[in-house]
Amino acid sequence: MTGETELWPRKRIVTSVIGVALGMAALAGCGGLDGKIGNYDKVAVWPSANPVGQQPTAELTTLAPVTVECYTGGMYEISYDGGSGYIDAHTSIMSDKGEVSPSMVSGC
Repeated sequence: MTGETELWPRKRIVTSVIGVALGMAALAGCGGLDGKIGNYDKVAVWPSANPVGQQPTAELTTLAPVTVECYTGGMYEISYDGGSGYIDAHTSIMSDKGEVSPSMVSGC
């Protein structure tokens, strides 16, 4: 009986730690934020967050579905049907939570 009594506090601690970790993962926006490109003719998708001297790898148009993975240095890292890359964070992306802003996604 003594062994069982000693296990209860440990079970509670493990359960609490798991609960906190799951809560933090939800707040961090794991899995990205789904949305659609706003009203633009063409949005350049870059291979890295620093596009200087690089060529775009793709172009997206109005209502193209994207998942915003994270934000870094004025750019969103995104994934889309056919690839992934970076777009300027000034690009309007509409989600179920409203227009995406850097504060809505985690840092890269």
